[in-house]
Amino acid sequence: MHLPKISVVIPTYNRAKYLDQTIGSVICQKNADFEIIISDNCSIDNTSEVVEKYLMNPRVKYFKNTTNIGMVNNWKEAVFNRSSAEWFIILSDDDYFVNDDYLRSVLSCIEKNENIVLVYGEGTIFDETKKESTFLSLPFPDVVSGIDIFMSRGTVKPQDATLCNMAFNRRLAMELNAFSNPDNLSCDSELYLKCALLGNVGIVKGNNSVYRFHSSNLVNTISSSPSLRLGNLDFIFNVHDFAKDKLSASQINKFLENVNAKNGVQSCLLKSAAIGLDQYILCKKYFLEKNHGLTNLFIEEPAFKIKLFLCRYFGRALPFYLGLKMKFLRMKISNSIG
Repeated sequence: MHLPKISVVIPTYNRAKYLDQTIGSVICQKNADFEIIISDNCSIDNTSEVVEKYLMNPRVKYFKNTTNIGMVNNWKEAVFNRSSAEWFIILSDDDYFVNDDYLRSVLSCIEKNENIVLVYGEGTIFDETKKESTFLSLPFPDVVSGIDIFMSRGTVKPQDATLCNMAFNRRLAMELNAFSNPDNLSCDSELYLKCALLGNVGIVKGNNSVYRFHSSNLVNTISSSPSLRLGNLDFIFNVHDFAKDKLSASQINKFLENVNAKNGVQSCLLKSAAIGLDQYILCKKYFLEKNHGLTNLFIEEPAFKIKLFLCRYFGRALPFYLGLKMKFLRMKISNSIG
């Protein structure tokens, strides 16, 4: 039985208005051996009708979940159980390719270079609300050490990469137990960073894809969900633990600084404290179980203790005020001590 070389996984849920452009952009890919896996997370719009016209194409496989299993679980089901290729790309249902040779370029990079564990490319970020497009230019050669990619995390603007053109090794993703926490919406970042520590990374230059940013992106729900706030920080702790025997202490500390790990953990704790003591205790327990030493390092800072005290006694509006005023407060404290 012939197995395609790359699976383009399109997870979708109630985005029929975007989906046609997404599927069509993959169908147009030239000189590449690929399959298209559409994993419908129990949509109730006309998604099935959009997909139907493509089902005559033998490359297209359509699966519809009987219940909504959540975004991350849908990714895992599609990649681990529905795809068949050695490599895969998760192309969200609102993103699309604009380079018809992109998949060919990805596969060519893998075939021509040793120890490639990841390939991704430049592309456009489109803010649908503002109707603004920004080109993501990557400051790397065509093939680069994965450690250089890892250490650049948080430094490439406007963002490090776009998931929609990122090709992962499927076997490696399984070995790394990718997509294992349904509350970790940054699991793609976790996989990308872990893979980067295991080999070389290929970069495809030019405008390859469009990543669409809009108000209904699921990542916008993180701040309002206690479980997502916790789960979404998993990637920091998991990647930190994974990197310990692969990088020096100074490199790991630089990575934590680049991803603003301390601020992420402290902000989550403060938001929990503003809601109630029980929420703070659960949040703190969660982080201590993930990494006791790293969490203690963050929560023992005097500035954090001041913020925590104020949040406990002034409630949920205070973190927003503190975000604006804490820099000034630190200056005042410093001056009074000096």
